[in-house]
Amino acid sequence: MAEEGQDCIFCQIANGQVPAKKVYEDASFMAVLDINPANPGHVLLLPKTHTSVYPQLSESDSSGAGMLCKKISLAMIQGLGVQGTTIFVANGGVAGQRAPHLIIHVIPRMQGDNLFQPHPVKPVDGMPTPADVPEGKKEDKGEDEGEEEKKDPPSDKQAAPAKEIDLDAIAEVLGG
Repeated sequence: MAEEGQDCIFCQIANGQVPAKKVYEDASFMAVLDINPANPGHVLLLPKTHTSVYPQLSESDSSGAGMLCKKISLAMIQGLGVQGTTIFVANGGVAGQRAPHLIIHVIPRMQGDNLFQPHPVKPVDGMPTPADVPEGKKEDKGEDEGEEEKKDPPSDKQAAPAKEIDLDAIAEVLGG
């Protein structure tokens, strides 16, 4: 742990000095469940060395964080059955950062959860959902390929009920 992070609660969590519900850990990062989740299953990805904002990450840690966000997102979709995820970082107080440690939020999303929507959001016709795109798929389907019957998205009243978090299911998908 970096010298300046000794009093940082997130450094203490990331280094196992403060208990947390861990879903992933490697040499550089720890992922834990948020104690004040925006949605059930909200994960905080924390660098183990004290880092205040994303631009301070090394190139390799920045790449690693991106790959971990992808893995956590996929684990949420497969393990929790959510419809999507929101991944965000607030860099600095003006951006809404509330802690002096870099926190990458990965939040499971369901239709009708009403998070982060300052105005009504309507799904874009033909936009694939995370479940529609196989892991690692880079190219779009052609116009003639993959045409499926379009269904109306569920209304807010049809939102799925909150699901108990299965840490084992997430850890299994993450390989932890």
